[in-house]
Amino acid sequence: MARLEIVAGEAHQERLTYLTHEFDPDPLVRTVFRLRNDVVMIGRAATEPLPKPVVARLREPFEQISQAALHFLRACADARRERKNPPALDAAEQALSKFTATFEELRREGATRALLVENIGRLHALEFTLEQLRRNLEGFS
Repeated sequence: MARLEIVAGEAHQERLTYLTHEFDPDPLVRTVFRLRNDVVMIGRAATEPLPKPVVARLREPFEQISQAALHFLRACADARRERKNPPALDAAEQALSKFTATFEELRREGATRALLVENIGRLHALEFTLEQLRRNLEGFS
């Protein structure tokens, strides 16, 4: 992350001195830092294992989010290198929607009522962070 800031600063200086007409790296750097914060928050929510029944239901949607975000970010990097428009966020949005729907199902079924308060808090933190992830991925679009 420190190297990214250094490179962005150098690119910014080059733009100021008219040595290049390349894109402004500042929005990209801000978005990368936001994504880093999302990953940190997801890690914090996962510091302790959640109850097995909850994990069993959320594992697949969460893995789909992970894969969709990975493919989206790689496609964004390719598009940036090739000076093309960024890819559509559809697969990541579908995976995030599936996670939210599964979490809502757990609530409706009452599966979250028996959870310890700290587990409920971590689930809500995870849901919030994934919504932030969605917004931050949109920053690449």
